[in-house]
Amino acid sequence: MMEFRKCRYGVALAALVAVGLTGCGQKIDEKRVAVDEDHGIRFSEDKRTLLAYNPKLEAREYVVPTGVTSIADRAFENCGYLVSVTIPDGVTKIGERAFKDCSKLHTVRIPNSVETIGDYAFEDCGDLDIVPLPKHLKAIGKGTFKNCKSLTTVDIPDSVKFIGYQAFHNCVGLTSITIPDSVTTIEDSAFEECERLMSIAIPNRITELKPNTFKNCGSLTSATIPDSVTTIGVGVFEGDKSLANIKMPKNVKAIGARAFRNCPCEAQIKGAYPGLYNYSD
Repeated sequence: MMEFRKCRYGVALAALVAVGLTGCGQKIDEKRVAVDEDHGIRFSEDKRTLLAYNPKLEAREYVVPTGVTSIADRAFENCGYLVSVTIPDGVTKIGERAFKDCSKLHTVRIPNSVETIGDYAFEDCGDLDIVPLPKHLKAIGKGTFKNCKSLTTVDIPDSVKFIGYQAFHNCVGLTSITIPDSVTTIEDSAFEECERLMSIAIPNRITELKPNTFKNCGSLTSATIPDSVTTIGVGVFEGDKSLANIKMPKNVKAIGARAFRNCPCEAQIKGAYPGLYNYSD
């Protein structure tokens, strides 16, 4: 189980009771599930999937019962009171939009057993600032952390191969992110509007920078693009008004329109690639 910052607010709805075996072989904590169901929290018939938390509950902390292996799509959506959620070992999947619009959610403890986090899982969680990603996570999907404006740092584990469309879009508090060499694809606008991101090193297995990947990252001062990249898409660094230092790949074959528009390094790129860079619309 990964570490997380202890929340100072409130108490859990019910205490976590350790029952049975570990990992995916954990037994259902039936007493705990019964207490939760009495409070309007819904589970699947076999109690292995948490279907829906009760958004009317005013508890600020919640610990998912032992034995649950999946968090359903939209399970915690619009739960405005929650500040901290702890997910137990044995959970392997967090569904799409599972925590979307949890406006006060500050910390989430995710175990290393989790391999899948659905699209838009934490979208619009404006107070979320601590999310240690599990070491077996395979991908970061579309909009997973979109508009998580309090998120400051992210360490992506080396199990991740894919970062989806707008995965970190408008994470305006994000100052640093580590992208491992395991990542082979970063989709469009993945880090667009990350206003405080200061530097980025592209993994050496990336061959294409998709459109608007780092658009309007106003604090970005340096970027390192590996020689594996042959295509730089439309508007990739557009509006990065502090980007003066960039290491370009040796074998770049295509640079999209406006890729470096309004960047201090734009004149350098124009001079180095006169027949390649179309800086206009």
